[in-house]
Amino acid sequence: MKPIFFRDRKPFDYLINYVRSHWLSKPNRIPYRLLSVPCSTGEEPYSIAMTLMEAGLSSNQFRIDAMDISKQVIVKAQQGIYGKNSFRGEDFVDRNRYFRQTSEGYEVCSFVRSTVNFQQSNILNLSSIIKAKYDIIFCRNLLIYLEPSACTQVFNILYSLLVTDGLLFVGSAETGKTPSNLFTSISQPSVFAYHQSRSLNHHRYQ
Repeated sequence: MKPIFFRDRKPFDYLINYVRSHWLSKPNRIPYRLLSVPCSTGEEPYSIAMTLMEAGLSSNQFRIDAMDISKQVIVKAQQGIYGKNSFRGEDFVDRNRYFRQTSEGYEVCSFVRSTVNFQQSNILNLSSIIKAKYDIIFCRNLLIYLEPSACTQVFNILYSLLVTDGLLFVGSAETGKTPSNLFTSISQPSVFAYHQSRSLNHHRYQ
C-alpha cells in the first residue's frame, strides 16, 4: 500500500476535534507524545504533525516518534521531499503553509520536520527501547500482514506503550484483529480508533 498524506481523512478529522476538546482545554502533559509505526517514507507522521498544528498546537507542544524497520524509507522520510503521487484528492491542509515547492518536489517545511524524530526500529523491540508512554499511537496497515502470533505480540506492546487515556489508531482492515480485552472502540464511523479497555485493565491478550 503506497503511503500518501492524510490517508483515510476521517482519523485526522477526529484527531483535530480530539486535540481541541481534550488537550487545548487542559494542557497538562506538554509536550504530548505520539508514535507512528511503521512510518514508511514519512507521509503519516508529517500528516499527524500538520493536523496537530491545524488543531492549534505549536511545534513545542508535541513530539512524534516515527519508526520503521527499513533504513531506506527512514532516509527518505528524513529528507522530507515528495512527488505528486504522495498527494491525492483535495488537500487536507494548505499545502503552501507546510511545504516548499522545489525542483525535486514538495519539501516539508523545517518547522514541521523538527517535530518528528525518525528512527529505524522493529516494532517487536519497542518495549525494550522506549521508556516513556505515548498519548496517541498510529499503527495502521501493518497488522493485516502479520501472523496471529505476531499480532498478539504487537497488540501487547502497543497496550504497554499507551497512556491510560490515550488513543490507538489502526487501519480499516484491522479492526477485526483488535482484541477487545485490551482495546475498546471509540465508536466513531470510519475513524478506527481505540481506548484501552478499562474493565479488564492490564490483562494481556493471549
